[in-house]
Amino acid sequence: MSDTESVIAPRRGRPPVNRDEAGETVEAVVPPGYVRCRVLKAGDGKISTGEHLAGVGDLTYARNDVFNMPRPVGEELENRGLVEID
Repeated sequence: MSDTESVIAPRRGRPPVNRDEAGETVEAVVPPGYVRCRVLKAGDGKISTGEHLAGVGDLTYARNDVFNMPRPVGEELENRGLVEID
């Protein structure tokens, strides 16, 4: 495995998991004005995470990744068939 793969691999297919002080899994909080999006097959590798690796390029979300997005952007991505809003 190359250095690049070791940096990118942990992002793929792992939705965020929030834990409380006791270590119990709790439902992730969606801030007001945001929606929770899940990447569909058509969106795999097409939605930037906003991070950039020198010499590699932009990191992107993989299929089934879950993330929060401002409502208007999430709705547009859903209309384009790239995500579904939970």
